[in-house]
Amino acid sequence: MKNSVSIALKSFSQIILQENQLTDFLLLIGLAIGNWQYAVAGLIAVLAGNFWAFLLKFDENNLKIGFYGFSSALVGIALLYCFESSMLIWLLVIIGGILASCLQHSFYRMKIRSFTFPFVLIIWVFYFIISTFQLATPSTIVQWKGLVTNYPL
Repeated sequence: MKNSVSIALKSFSQIILQENQLTDFLLLIGLAIGNWQYAVAGLIAVLAGNFWAFLLKFDENNLKIGFYGFSSALVGIALLYCFESSMLIWLLVIIGGILASCLQHSFYRMKIRSFTFPFVLIIWVFYFIISTFQLATPSTIVQWKGLVTNYPL
């Protein structure tokens, strides 16, 4: 898959509805400055989602503009925002990136404008499962904001 770096970066700029190489780069750099783990998680999720889209031969033009990766990026970032880094969370970053890409494509094929719904749905499901079965520790930022109740630390 040629131009995979460009495609991955475009996935980040699609988050704010842009398709500009400078914007792509600045968004990723800003994310890395804020929290390097968010940037890495977003990038891994994008690469997983885009690679899956490539393997399954999703629409090539949509792939080139980052359409299949932006929800994946959000999933990766949100997982590390909500939970402390662990092997399970990093595995879910990859799985979530793939699922987001597939959901994005499914809505596209049904001609339904999903916007960030794949991201929202996947994070809700993952958060519910992880919290219900206490599979990971909530991040300190989530604990600090009081978003977690009755959750053993």
